[in-house]
Amino acid sequence: MQYTGEVQPQQGELDAYGQRLYPYFPSPDLVEVVNLAIFLQRPLLLKGEPGCGKTRLAAAVAYELGLPLEIWPVKSTSRARDGLYIYDTVARLRDAQLAANSRIVQDEEIKRISNPATYVRWGVLGKAFLSEQQTVVLIDEIDKADIDFPNDLLMELDQGWFKVEETGEIVRAKTVPIVFITSNDEKYLPDAFLRRCLFFYLDFPSDERLRKIINNQPSPSPTGTITPSPTGTITPSPTGTITPSPTGIITPNPTGTIAPNPTNTVVQILDIIRIILRTLLFISIFLAIGFAILMRRKLRTKSLQIAQIFRQALSRKVFLLNTDYLPVTHQQMKQSWRYLRQLVPERPAVELDVEATVHEIGRQGILLEPVFISRRINRIELILLIDRDGSMVPFHSFAQRLAQTALQGGGLHQVKIYYFHNCPTRYLYHDPAHVEAEPVSKVFQHLHSQRTSVLIFSDGGAACGRWNRERIELTADFLQQLRQQIRYLAWLNPMPCYRWRGTTAGAIAHMLPMFEFNRRGLDEAIAVLRGKAN
Repeated sequence: MQYTGEVQPQQGELDAYGQRLYPYFPSPDLVEVVNLAIFLQRPLLLKGEPGCGKTRLAAAVAYELGLPLEIWPVKSTSRARDGLYIYDTVARLRDAQLAANSRIVQDEEIKRISNPATYVRWGVLGKAFLSEQQTVVLIDEIDKADIDFPNDLLMELDQGWFKVEETGEIVRAKTVPIVFITSNDEKYLPDAFLRRCLFFYLDFPSDERLRKIINNQPSPSPTGTITPSPTGTITPSPTGTITPSPTGIITPNPTGTIAPNPTNTVVQILDIIRIILRTLLFISIFLAIGFAILMRRKLRTKSLQIAQIFRQALSRKVFLLNTDYLPVTHQQMKQSWRYLRQLVPERPAVELDVEATVHEIGRQGILLEPVFISRRINRIELILLIDRDGSMVPFHSFAQRLAQTALQGGGLHQVKIYYFHNCPTRYLYHDPAHVEAEPVSKVFQHLHSQRTSVLIFSDGGAACGRWNRERIELTADFLQQLRQQIRYLAWLNPMPCYRWRGTTAGAIAHMLPMFEFNRRGLDEAIAVLRGKAN
């Protein structure tokens, strides 16, 4: 089985959903990666600009290979299990109540109600696994779902089986489906999920491909064709086709329609598009070169400028900060904090278990007592230690945003924030001004070894580019005391990692996991705090 990209649908042909099929002209690289995904039996993750053809690829592959197509449009409320199966607990509860009231008396109906498999509705992946024929599956816009959605599909996509919890049935894929996954890159996808996929980035079509796509679009004429007249006049066509005149004269044909002016023909439209695209390309190249030169100059002088700003600010006691740029956005911080979780059941059991209650009604024939389960809550306690003042002045806005998202958007059981300067020694402070102090020994007394995780946010001396032996020794003593109280500890550094070498931060990075403060670094630090680091 091989995809070529050369088999195209006929004009006006419809798919199984009643939608019109359009020609799809993939690049040679895309054809190669599709065949590789089919051969390796691995999902193909597609990214690219909107409108570049990510979603249409699955339909094109299904059409050429003659395979059924299952589409799963992911939404913000979608769960991974919805793609496997949905258990209709409401329908079972209704039928059980009818049976208990003697409204259903037939033995066959009673047996049907008592069988949980009756109420299983297969999802997109469930149908593909059960199908005797290989199926093309499209998981569209996976980045719209919750952060745990991709990880919840790891085993099903990797091993090709899943378990129906309500019936205990193991569903194994009779044929491995061809899975396409699209993403608009609105949300970070976990590394474990990415390792199980083949990745391809769809570029915007080139001029040649764009011309080919436009020429093969459906025409508004009855036959879908536009043919020039060799005589230069507009004549009615028996088949209803439109024949433009090179002279530019517009004459109504016998059917009452008006033939188009040749200035609006497809070829001239393509020429205009080509000119516009080339102009935009030259402008973008010019801007990119200018931006690269500007950024290179800024990077060369950044260190000196930071040092000068420090000295001037400390002498005038005035700080001018620019908070427009953050390496991690507010929304991304909130999403990352939600990964920091340790769910445990809360006593007593107060939450109604609908599925278990329905099962008991079906087994006993009457509702005697509802089944309750314990609510699961996040028991993680986070201690956030923030370095303040000195070389950390430019990063105050980062620290403030990090603390704010941890308190408001992380969903953590408890968050405590303490401040220090350079290195915590005898005291930690509850306020950024270092007024309300608390002894370090007293802070350690309230730490829970199994639930508490500590995250330190400091440049570790990298901003100044210095090596301070005293600071290294004090930091080592503090970390040693801290490790006696907790299991998970990580360090976020707002300076890029290449600036750590030869500084105090480079030495501290050998004492504990230290990460650069960006999206990936924050996620890796939280993985360490969860005890899930590789």
